[in-house]
Amino acid sequence: ACHVGRLADIEAMEEHLRRTHGGLDILVNNAVLSPWRSIADTDPGLFAKAVEVNLQGHWFLSTAAVRLMKPRGGGSIVNISSVAAMHPQTMLALYGTLKSALTGMSRSFALEHGPDGIRANTLLPGLIQTSLADAFDAETQARIEGRTPLGRLGLPEEIGHAVLYLSSPAGAFVTGASLVVDGGLSLSLF
Repeated sequence: ACHVGRLADIEAMEEHLRRTHGGLDILVNNAVLSPWRSIADTDPGLFAKAVEVNLQGHWFLSTAAVRLMKPRGGGSIVNISSVAAMHPQTMLALYGTLKSALTGMSRSFALEHGPDGIRANTLLPGLIQTSLADAFDAETQARIEGRTPLGRLGLPEEIGHAVLYLSSPAGAFVTGASLVVDGGLSLSLF
């Protein structure tokens, strides 16, 4: 178990992976806290917790992954962001802000660790059929589906396929990229 907001947990996981598996090939940063708050109602405690989970954890998991990947000659880091990083939404300002930061983080890791054979990319999903989508009422989901050119929500396995691409030899020459997987939703948000 690893709580991504606890640095001691990340260090313990790194040591476990080194001891048990001799390293790491792929890291997918997918932990998220998505508070539904206006900017004015975002208190310092919630802000700190969201930064801890959505950014700090991703950063320090990635730095641990780099230490585990280097001796193996490389690896792949995939940061799961959101189309909310490109298109701010009311009540999700903190979520969108932190998801935006993942793009910069991926690009920085890609630049600094490319010579080590380590690739870092960002995946930006639209609304996917998960418990997060269940937080929206049926009317909101229908409105989103109606604005999505492919006319539906995404499936979890479609995100998995994109992660597989970015992590496999098929994506071996892709680093520092942001891949939008949203059925075209972001095209209609302008």
